[in-house]
Amino acid sequence: MRRSWAVAAAVMTLVTGTVVGSAGPAAADGAGQCGGTLIDRSVVRYDGAAIGELVVYYNASNGNNCARFNHLGAAYGVERRTVVQLYRCAERSPADCTPTVLAQEDEAVSFYAGPVRVYSPANCVSARGAIQWAGAVRAVSSGTIGC
Repeated sequence: MRRSWAVAAAVMTLVTGTVVGSAGPAAADGAGQCGGTLIDRSVVRYDGAAIGELVVYYNASNGNNCARFNHLGAAYGVERRTVVQLYRCAERSPADCTPTVLAQEDEAVSFYAGPVRVYSPANCVSARGAIQWAGAVRAVSSGTIGC
């Protein structure tokens, strides 16, 4: 199971391109809350039922974007390998995202991964979230948002 998660994480990185900088573990905040305005919500489903959601917020007062991946439905309260990634893009208008900064959290959790934050008052962002469920990685992406 660890190997399939590592492969999925590598695929997620390959899909987004080369990451120039990384915010690493310090970008994760155990407080569990994102402040600001919700700018995207993407749901992960298994057999038609929601098992997780990726939420992305923007806080205009401090210029931070924030992402969190929440367990839902049958996955709520069940410890599973979960990842949330938030990229600041080089672009300042909607286009493909060329990542310049990455904040991520990747661990076994029961309720949510994150929040993770990147300072991005003028650039687009892109977020990804995934959960190990029913023998496979179930993932979702926000696309390029917040421009």
